[in-house]
Amino acid sequence: MAIYPYPLHLVSHHQLTDGKDITIRPIRPEDAEIERPMNSKLQNVY
Repeated sequence: MAIYPYPLHLVSHHQLTDGKDITIRPIRPEDAEIERPMNSKLQNVY
C-alpha cells in the first residue's frame, strides 16, 4: 500500500457573486468530524 500526497492540483479558489472568496478542495481525513452532522441531515432527507 502507498499513501499518496494530497492532490493540490484539485484545489481551486473562486469568488462568489457576493464577493466572498471560497476554496473548493477534495475531502481530507480530518474533515470527518465536520462532515458527520451534514451527512446525518442528508440521510434524513431520503
